[in-house]
Amino acid sequence: MQIADCSALRDNLQASLPTPRPKRSRPQRKAIVLVALNAHGAILLQRRPPSGIWGGLWTFPQFECESDLQVFSGQAPVVNHRLPSYHHSFTHFDLELQPLLIRNVQRSLVADNDSYCWYDPIRPPRIGLAKPVVDIIRQLAVATQ
Repeated sequence: MQIADCSALRDNLQASLPTPRPKRSRPQRKAIVLVALNAHGAILLQRRPPSGIWGGLWTFPQFECESDLQVFSGQAPVVNHRLPSYHHSFTHFDLELQPLLIRNVQRSLVADNDSYCWYDPIRPPRIGLAKPVVDIIRQLAVATQ
């Protein structure tokens, strides 16, 4: 192609061509996360499956709706506080997490196994945390000071 064959130059459209691709809308997903604190201030975390989003990292227990949370806990949980929504963007979708804070949860809520742990933010164990967990725990620390 010769410069003389350039239609942008010929029509004085160099500043506007090529036109940008239209932005694709990204799917929006929502989830409920349980921020459960026991009497000692430890936070219940759940290990994610090894593959997929946050594979192998520790996150808050996550649910599609509040009724799933009731099934998980075996009773209607008493939500002490709805924390501000947390937004996280992935390559192919955006995720909005709605954290529900429940205080003084009995340790017996979950059986002790490799899928759950009680995370002590004062003496944190060396485990891999997903970014939303780190951010929400920091937010809790600031709110309780």
